[in-house]
Amino acid sequence: MKYWKLIILFALPFFVTQTAFAETTLIWSTQTLSNTQLKGTFITHDLSFTSMDDLEKVEFRVIPSLKEWVTVTPSYFEHVEKGEENQFKVSINLPEEFKKNNLAGVIQLRHLINGKSQKTIAIPLQVNINITDNIEDILPPDPGADGEITLLGVDSDHDGVRDDIQRYIYINYYNNNRVRMTLIDRAKEFQNLFINADNKPAAYDIATRFGLHGECLYYLGGESTFEILTMLDSEILNTYERSKAYLKFNNYLAGEILTNNQISKWKFSCSFDVDTQG
Repeated sequence: MKYWKLIILFALPFFVTQTAFAETTLIWSTQTLSNTQLKGTFITHDLSFTSMDDLEKVEFRVIPSLKEWVTVTPSYFEHVEKGEENQFKVSINLPEEFKKNNLAGVIQLRHLINGKSQKTIAIPLQVNINITDNIEDILPPDPGADGEITLLGVDSDHDGVRDDIQRYIYINYYNNNRVRMTLIDRAKEFQNLFINADNKPAAYDIATRFGLHGECLYYLGGESTFEILTMLDSEILNTYERSKAYLKFNNYLAGEILTNNQISKWKFSCSFDVDTQG
């Protein structure tokens, strides 16, 4: 009898340990957030994670060595369903006087119990950002004439913006984060327009988003907005086929009524938090 009691005594703690520290399988859209970023810029990365278990009350925790420059939105999930993709944004805001050449660390996902962070769930998201003060280090090469051959042009880094337009925006507005981000949004929408050049039902939604970009830019740029938009659009519509696609898009909108937000709400037409991105 004493022998069996001894076996139970040692087996029970082993069972409890295995249960208490059983790991949740977490699949990040990318295991490592790796990028090169220019000093004095604000960049937001769209990411996601999928959990193989149901989770309740979880929060992101940016480790202290990153916290001054890195934020995650949303920072908290009340409920995460098994197998469901959960979208979030990681924003990195670097001052011009940033001293480091590299920003490295992790972003953890943790249970939140009684307002306090608990054990990290599964493997954290790795962050590894190279820092530069040379704008050419962050830009794709100029595609030259090759960028004018097709309707969509060249997007070698697959960020949704043509390489020639990405270069134009960064070179001209690298020191104005908010204007640059708005123009990047507009350039991505133009690519969407070209992709859907023969898709009449898509035109209204595209035009609505164009309107939001315009409202945001007018809030940020005031009187200079018209000139900024005119110059960007002329760079984007730089071939006959692209201009033709844009005219077709406008014809699709004939008879449609597009509504604008009140001027007092134009700040919220931006796709980013105007007050926190710097």
